[in-house]
Amino acid sequence: MFKLQFFIGFILAICFVNVQEVNAKSLFQSERLDTTIYHLQPDTTVGPFNSRYALLPGNDFRKKSSFLNDLRVNLKHAEIESSGWQLDSIVFTAWSEELQEIVKSRRQAFLANEPENIMQLRNYNWDSEKDHWIIDEAQYYFLNETGQLDSLEIQKRVTLNYILYTKKIYSYQEGLLHDEITKEKFDEFEDWKLLLRHGYEYDSLKQLTRVYTQEWDKFSGNHWSTYEYVKYDYDLSGNLILETGYDYDDYEMIATKKYAIEYSFNEFNKLTTAIEYVKGWQEGMFVAGRKQENTYDSGSRLIGEIYYNWDYDMDNWLEESRKWIEYTGSTTLLQSIKTQEWTGEWTDKLLADYLSEMDISVNGLANYAFVTSFLPVFEIDGLVCDRIDHFESINSSWQSRGAATYYFSQGWPVGVSTSYRTTVKVFPNPVIDRLQITADSRQKIDCTLFDLNGRILFRKTFTGNTNINLQSLVQGVYLLELKENGSRILNEKIIKK
Repeated sequence: MFKLQFFIGFILAICFVNVQEVNAKSLFQSERLDTTIYHLQPDTTVGPFNSRYALLPGNDFRKKSSFLNDLRVNLKHAEIESSGWQLDSIVFTAWSEELQEIVKSRRQAFLANEPENIMQLRNYNWDSEKDHWIIDEAQYYFLNETGQLDSLEIQKRVTLNYILYTKKIYSYQEGLLHDEITKEKFDEFEDWKLLLRHGYEYDSLKQLTRVYTQEWDKFSGNHWSTYEYVKYDYDLSGNLILETGYDYDDYEMIATKKYAIEYSFNEFNKLTTAIEYVKGWQEGMFVAGRKQENTYDSGSRLIGEIYYNWDYDMDNWLEESRKWIEYTGSTTLLQSIKTQEWTGEWTDKLLADYLSEMDISVNGLANYAFVTSFLPVFEIDGLVCDRIDHFESINSSWQSRGAATYYFSQGWPVGVSTSYRTTVKVFPNPVIDRLQITADSRQKIDCTLFDLNGRILFRKTFTGNTNINLQSLVQGVYLLELKENGSRILNEKIIKK
């Protein structure tokens, strides 16, 4: 596999997490934070500010809880006409130092499944030797009847024959996130193993006040053991003014402060400054370590973030990096984002241009709430970005370094009730041997059965009614896809007993 210089850091991964950095033991399980690791991390990517889809694997609990508490995905899209747009996939290209050219690198595909309230994302890597995409990861989002996220299951390919299964389960009380539990297993047929639990506490104003992190202790009586927590304090306007992190000895019931972040706001309740304090050289002493400053335009839109480190020798703040955004006002070039680093003067590093060439409005995009929450899909001034061009500054000149290209299909969006087109019935489900499929259509229908890794197990074309013999399959969950004239009319989970 060619070595790629991923200067864009694969924009749809964790590149936009601005607040806390953790070392992952698995996809979601984090190491206990060392006091030398800052929670205010410079955002040196050319991604939009405050992106939401990177929140779930991170430890920015306040933003995560606010996001999940407000999230409502409407799976009914009857109001979208046949001219509506459906996001199918995003393809990322990047610069290859070996080939000295831009090549394919990553692809993310989106599938919606309204009948079961399931949304699916698939991540692929490009295999240049075999000249095709290889699936790397599948994500399944399960939504409840109100449109809130119930759980997330991720299947991550670690080796050719090895898949890591990780599940996040979310529970709510009075509409507010209460528990977040992480499980893991290393084989489809293994039992889930408990890993982590985050518990969320709120005050009478429904403001998040504390989040405690626990790990499953199977050696001391099979119970949750708290090892750290974060406390939040607010001003009278509801602005977060202090975040304090503690290590916790569950056996001794002793909390030890490990960091604090102070926040300041302007008269419009916009965050202007965040300063992080970490442990000093003496017991109980805390010293300034890192600062973030935000700037806004006359319309209170965020246009800049500047990061500083405290220099203990010079006893002042030293610039480290900054990111600027330009709102162009154009209907084609929607905005540009540039990053710079301090080398005695501000030096350009990366640039991204956000484009809208297909003129897709937010009102015409199916599954808008979901794709803008969990994919790197961006709406700017009412238009959906359909291409992001990336550049790197080399010898004071911007050189192309790849792009993110969005592919949309027009017509009946995935997730629209099939009653608006061909009516399809699939039964019984769960199924023991034969799965029956009926369709009130004279058109040919393409039927494909996948396992959860995306492998095709069965494929046929039929008209009217048919059945599939599943006797040879092991018990488990499979995905059935039906297409009519190339358009998906059904994508349903099938349970084999």
